[in-house]
Amino acid sequence: MPHSFRNFVLAGSLGLVACGRGLFPETDTPVPDDGAAYWPSAEWRTATPAAVGLDARRLGDLVGRLQSNRIPGFHSLVIVRYGYVGVNEYFNNAQPTLPHTLQSVTKSVTSLLVGIAVDQGKISRLDGPVIDYFPEYPNLQNLDARKAAMSAVDLLTMRTGLDWSENYSGNPLDRLNTYCSDWLQFVLDWPMRDAPGARWEYNGGA
Repeated sequence: MPHSFRNFVLAGSLGLVACGRGLFPETDTPVPDDGAAYWPSAEWRTATPAAVGLDARRLGDLVGRLQSNRIPGFHSLVIVRYGYVGVNEYFNNAQPTLPHTLQSVTKSVTSLLVGIAVDQGKISRLDGPVIDYFPEYPNLQNLDARKAAMSAVDLLTMRTGLDWSENYSGNPLDRLNTYCSDWLQFVLDWPMRDAPGARWEYNGGA
């Protein structure tokens, strides 16, 4: 786990009531720091917070606060360090088997996956036309020179040029979220407003 995220979790739990103390053992045999070479299979390996060098008392306090709904609407807390799941707790009737909407977290995951695909040679270039990746849509609506020039970089950096504002009721994202057919085609069919790369605009469909 990055140091900044670990510090955020620990600092955020300072001063919490001790309602979750005793949830995790405060000492445990350290696990090896071999997370860089580890890849999970069907299940992640697990360890206690103390075994991966985390403060079990503070994390217990944090989990206790979440269990008492001190942060309404919080569904889960999963912390991985050294390739071990050290904390895996669920709240407010959430379960690991229940789908959970990720919304904009998907953007970060997509960026990571694109980087991996580039590194593995599965995507040769990010500055070529993005519609070339979707030959299954030969008859896109609102296709013009601007849309034909839109690249993966434009999608990843929110500079698509699409006429896509999310600042009003019934906006494109609202419509996409309730669309019961092909989400990819919905976005690719959307009309353009600017040349790709000309302007930044938050775009949940990108």
